[in-house]
Amino acid sequence: DVRNALISVFQYWIGALDIDGFRVDTIKHVEHEFWQVFTPAMRSYAKSIGKENFFIFGEAFDGRDDLLGSFTQNDEMDSVFYFSQKFQVFDSIFKWGNATKNFEGLFNERWNKHRDGSALGEGESPRYGTVSGVKDADGNVLSPQQIMVNFMDNHDLPRFLYEQPDKNALKNALSLMFTMDGIPCIYYGTEQNFSGGNDPANREALWTSNYDTENETFRHISKVAALRAKYAPLRRGDLNIVWSTDHVGEESDAGILAFERTYKNERMLVVINTNKNHASQTSFEGTAMKTNFAAGTNLVNVFPGSEGKSYTVSGDGTLEIELPAQTAAVLAVK
Repeated sequence: DVRNALISVFQYWIGALDIDGFRVDTIKHVEHEFWQVFTPAMRSYAKSIGKENFFIFGEAFDGRDDLLGSFTQNDEMDSVFYFSQKFQVFDSIFKWGNATKNFEGLFNERWNKHRDGSALGEGESPRYGTVSGVKDADGNVLSPQQIMVNFMDNHDLPRFLYEQPDKNALKNALSLMFTMDGIPCIYYGTEQNFSGGNDPANREALWTSNYDTENETFRHISKVAALRAKYAPLRRGDLNIVWSTDHVGEESDAGILAFERTYKNERMLVVINTNKNHASQTSFEGTAMKTNFAAGTNLVNVFPGSEGKSYTVSGDGTLEIELPAQTAAVLAVK
């Protein structure tokens, strides 16, 4: 009776308010069996009134990737807030300067591999489901891994700038959020450099903030959002990591993360230097980054503020570029 009542109420509001999706709170405190009934009922009703792509994603406040993934199995959520990435990437790498290899390890786990990239063995369960109830612009069914909801600030945790008042680190983390796969989610006030601590200090009043649309963080979000809107591979493309590193000190590649985004016949390269102390490059001890671009391909940087610099892929497909501390480049075929 409780399940049926909740289904009826939530279906009613989809139609009454023309809702296009649900962000569902505290999903880990409800049994899986409920979601296996509730979410198909929402999708079915939405389709009956012409909503073919009703999006249902859940909030499970937990850093365990396997727990997050469990809610995308068996017709449950289309996606979840990517808490494991919040802790292992945005906090660990960008805030505290840990290795970019952490990004690659988490990425492999998300795609049902071990942290070292090896395939799951017999009897080992994948973390995430294989299909969601959502399709892309071409009508292809998306997997939960493709539509993870990426965030770095929210209402339950201290803001990024509270624990590390480094606006360059914040902007660099935002550069990753808007160039990687998944759905970027900005918590209000991040663009105003809010720096509140634990709840309720992280729920500052926006209406008394003398809202500033000219500060560097606001302008940066605006520019990287426009970049993502302009280039389809940044929104819809597959992601392939071509360089990450364990180095965090004075090594030549310390802090470098590089990945390609591909969509249909278009390929782009994103390179980010997370190192706070020095310029780093996509090579180490004579080994340069191997790309999937053809030899001789001319690439140009289209990242806001550093547009125009061009690079040529070597005959063996490698590419060596250097970036200043806490900066990013997005390279497109010229």
